[in-house]
Amino acid sequence: MSIFQKTMSMSIFHMQRWSPRVVWVSLLLLAFAAIVIITTTLHHSHVFLGLHNFDVPVLAGSWSSSSETSWASSKTSQGVIHKHFRGNTNDNYIGRVNRNVDEPRKNALAKERKRDERVPSAVVRGQQPTTPSKGPQMTMQPRPWSPLPALWDTQTPIGHDRNDRCDWRQIRTHLPAPHTNTWLCLRPYSDLVTNAVRRNGEWGDCHRLPLLHDAAKRSFFPPKQKQSSVAVNGAAVRAPVPPLQAGAGAPEQQQHLLPYMEIGVNIGSCYVPMTQKTDIEFALGFEPSPKNLFYTSSSLVRVFQDADKDNKRFQLQQMSGNLNKLPLGSRQQLQLKTNSTTLRERIRLAPVALGETNTDLTLFSEPGNAGNSVLGKPVHANLVEGKVPVVRLDDYFRAGGDVAALVPSISASKSGETKVPPASLLPRHQQDLLDVYNGKKKFGVLKMDAQGFETKIFRGAKHLLKIQAFKFIHFELATEWLRGQGTSAEEFLKLLEDAGYQICGYRKVANLVERLRGRNVVETHLAYAGRDDAGGCRIGA
Repeated sequence: MSIFQKTMSMSIFHMQRWSPRVVWVSLLLLAFAAIVIITTTLHHSHVFLGLHNFDVPVLAGSWSSSSETSWASSKTSQGVIHKHFRGNTNDNYIGRVNRNVDEPRKNALAKERKRDERVPSAVVRGQQPTTPSKGPQMTMQPRPWSPLPALWDTQTPIGHDRNDRCDWRQIRTHLPAPHTNTWLCLRPYSDLVTNAVRRNGEWGDCHRLPLLHDAAKRSFFPPKQKQSSVAVNGAAVRAPVPPLQAGAGAPEQQQHLLPYMEIGVNIGSCYVPMTQKTDIEFALGFEPSPKNLFYTSSSLVRVFQDADKDNKRFQLQQMSGNLNKLPLGSRQQLQLKTNSTTLRERIRLAPVALGETNTDLTLFSEPGNAGNSVLGKPVHANLVEGKVPVVRLDDYFRAGGDVAALVPSISASKSGETKVPPASLLPRHQQDLLDVYNGKKKFGVLKMDAQGFETKIFRGAKHLLKIQAFKFIHFELATEWLRGQGTSAEEFLKLLEDAGYQICGYRKVANLVERLRGRNVVETHLAYAGRDDAGGCRIGA
């Protein structure tokens, strides 16, 4: 008997003594080892036989050497997250395949990665430069510039950016009912403002604006006094006291409602909550960037859709007679958000820029900080977005918002000029603007963030400043951006001082200018008209 036969007979003899469970476990281990060996052999045969020229599925996506970029999307509760497979790792199959690609192909991929991940070297908006996330970076071919309507119709999103996708996030708001959180459409790629909202749940100065709005209401419309006791024939009698008259310069407005205005809406991190959660009459916003307009309008469309759902729920509860059985908080929430019509009437979003002349200017933006949209001159922004219409604020109100009457044409593309569509303004909207221009209506709060264009905006708004159409002006002073536009903080503050506005915390304008001169800083300040009897400076300073 040979040695092999002896060994096999001994193995069979021992296996007969094993339990069935041990035998099955051994067979499973042998099968698993065989599968691993076969898979490894086929895997290396693909690489060495040159099969990497075909599409090879990897996880949820695919990679192909014939395409520069490939994507895999995984849906989460927050939105759509894009994962980019570029073959830049050494431990996965893609990395091994990519090493077989020729050198020109490698260089092209490396240049593309470097272009997507570049970071602006200059200090951005007074904050420390942030390194981009090491995650995916979206790329796309720029679309041709197209003109925008003079006023958003509130029906469908306006503007565009890359793939026109939203990363939906709930942002915190320090406001009361109807609810504490609201949805905001954020950029699905790395950006300074978007990253801050993702990280903190809000944008820095937004929480002050509702408080300033309430302070303006208290200043214009003081609360009524309670009844007091008067002596009649020696006996105390309760007698009503006439209500206080409205504050000095109070507008002729019904229901004690004040409008809100924002210059430089950006992605709507302040504008959207103000339109949804405060009792403003309407919100007039100016934003010339089509990229920013897409995210702002998308957020508002979702607000309208949620309001329609609440309206149906409210009607069902009212018809069933269960409305009074709901808790007080839920009942107030339903009553405050009854339909989207009321919310739509509040929205006045104008896709135009403001300046000292009626013209059209080139809009620049900064890679990694789309909020740094600069007009006319590339101050820390070298990416050309296109031509946008620029109007004087005084003329905009005097014309009732008819931008086409002010700027007849803009350079829409290289092929020629395109007429600006006529303003889709309702008669009520036009009358509101005319009432403000004539001093019959005033804004409670004006928030402006114009990247150094503030002085030129106020040069074109001297009439509105003279009649003090804004109770509070919440603004930023960025000295380097102001100097880049050929103006200064001193000139900007003098425009406010000549119009009778006061700056919170500073008795003399020169003190503030001296504090800012020669420094690359961005500071937020508050100007107020008349007396600050409502304590607005304690909120905004």
